Amino acid sequence: MIIEKNELAVQKQIEYIKDKAGKVSEFARSNKLAMLAHLSIVSLIILSYIIEIFKGTRTVSYVLFVLFLGLVSPVAELIFYSKDKESKMIQHFVSYGYGVFYTFLILTTQNSSAYVYVIPMLIIIMVYNDYKYSLYVNISAIIVNIIQVIVLVSNGTYDLKKDSASIEIQILLMGVICICATISSRMLEFNNEYKMAQIKEQNKKTHIILVKSLYVFHNN
Repeated sequence: MIIEKNELAVQKQIEYIKDKAGKVSEFARSNKLAMLAHLSIVSLIILSYIIEIFKGTRTVSYVLFVLFLGLVSPVAELIFYSKDKESKMIQHFVSYGYGVFYTFLILTTQNSSAYVYVIPMLIIIMVYNDYKYSLYVNISAIIVNIIQVIVLVSNGTYDLKKDSASIEIQILLMGVICICATISSRMLEFNNEYKMAQIKEQNKKTHIILVKSLYVFHNN
C-alpha cells in the first residue's frame, strides 16, 4: 500500500513537470528563447537603420546589406528548429551569426553608442547554462570592442583627445558587463549541477526506501 502510494505520487509529479514543460526539453526551450530574442533584437536594429534612410544618413544599399546580414542567421535558426528543436546548431548560429552582424555594425557605425547592441545577447545566452560558451562569447565581445576603438581611431572617426572619456567608458563598461555575465553564467551552471546532484541523491534514497519496503512486505 505504501509502495503504491509512493509510486502514484512520483508518477503525478512526473506528469505535472511534463505538463508544465510542454513535454519539451530544457535545451529546446533555451533554443527557442535565444532564437526569438535574436530575431527580435536584430529586427529592432534593422528598423532603426531603415529610419536612417529617410533621414538621409544611410544609403539603401548599406541598409539592405545590414538586413541580409542580420536576418540570415535567424532564418537558419528557424529552419534548424523546425527540424530539430534540440539542435546545437541554433546555439552556434545565435553566437556566431549575431557576432558577425554586431562586428559589422560597430566597425561601420556613425554612432559611438552602437557597442551596446551586444548587451542584450550577452544576457540571453545565459539561458544555456554553459559557462565555456558564455566565456567564449564574452571574451569575443571585448576583443571586438577593442578592435573597433583601434579602427575608429585609425580612420579618424574617434579623436583620442576629444573622445578619450567615451572610449574609456566603452571599454570599462563592456569589461564589467562581460565579467559579470561570465560569472553569472558560471554560477547558473554550478547551481544547475548542484540541483541535479541533489535530485540523483534523492532518487537514490527513494530507491533504497522502496527496496527496504519491498523486502519487509515480502517477508511478512
